[in-house]
Amino acid sequence: MKIKAYYSGTAETDLGDGTIFVEVGDEDYAVRQVGLLDGHWYWAEESNQSDERFFLADQPIYPSDIPECKTVTPEEFEKYWIKAKGVV
Repeated sequence: MKIKAYYSGTAETDLGDGTIFVEVGDEDYAVRQVGLLDGHWYWAEESNQSDERFFLADQPIYPSDIPECKTVTPEEFEKYWIKAKGVV
């Protein structure tokens, strides 16, 4: 799968409020997702997630779907992905 874009934006979830980061593939579906919600890091990908309540979006992702959406670089997304997974 080809990666198409990286976005961040605000989120209000059952786990708390904060920021999400999404890696979007060529079909506009999330490939990986990171959340910093109420000071806690969460991550999700197709095969696994850090918390069963933080799951990978199962619908196409468009910038208009993400409140306060902005584009982030692949390097910025990867930095947050590593932080969320606890890899130093």
